[in-house]
Amino acid sequence: MSANKKAKTESGVESEAPEEFLSELDSVQDKLEKMNEEAAEKILEVEKKYNELKQPLYKQRSEVCSKIPDFWLTALQNYDYTAELMTEEDLKAFKHLKDFWVEEYDGLKGYKISFTFEQNPYFLNQTIYKEVKYSDEGDVVVSASDILWKEGKDLTRPPKVKGDGKKRKEEEMGESFFRWFSDQETDLADTFKDDFWPNVVKIYHGQHETISEFEELDGEGEGDEAEEAEEGEDGDGEGEEDA
Repeated sequence: MSANKKAKTESGVESEAPEEFLSELDSVQDKLEKMNEEAAEKILEVEKKYNELKQPLYKQRSEVCSKIPDFWLTALQNYDYTAELMTEEDLKAFKHLKDFWVEEYDGLKGYKISFTFEQNPYFLNQTIYKEVKYSDEGDVVVSASDILWKEGKDLTRPPKVKGDGKKRKEEEMGESFFRWFSDQETDLADTFKDDFWPNVVKIYHGQHETISEFEELDGEGEGDEAEEAEEGEDGDGEGEEDA
């Protein structure tokens, strides 16, 4: 006669099952997990292969983009996640952006996002980058270029105030996109790698939809308000019928 083994559910209720069935179930699950590991390795190999095959096409795309005035500036302005971070002065600086590139490291070890500029009145760097690396222990290491700002042109700092002349608020300065290079944030970096980079042509044409967290929340609110309005109208109708 088979012995029964007790299993506890999330609600704390204990259930009994024959031990031979549980052993068989564990064996099947072990095989599934092994197969999942093998699949993950195969997927990684395929991704690596096709990432290498894409590189000549990415280079060709960048060459064409360089011939289109303000291509990268337009794409960044059309992209919800970057448009909301840029100030008017940022836009003037990014007008000098001539190339954008994402380099992915082998073995999912990380990636580097590079912005290449022509000579401009804001900083000396030709290329500004942000790099995300993953250690074998699973730690995330973020590093970036030190931006060599020209005197009085640092967009991440409030300008000096002279008398009663016009000044930009410090809060507004805090929104400068260039601050992103000095923080440890990786969400936008991941979005650049996984969404902006492969879809930039559609983004440039305004054909790539992105829904921000705030838009989703607004949509939910509008839906709730619409439902409440409909309920109110139904209630009014019932009142009229009773009358």
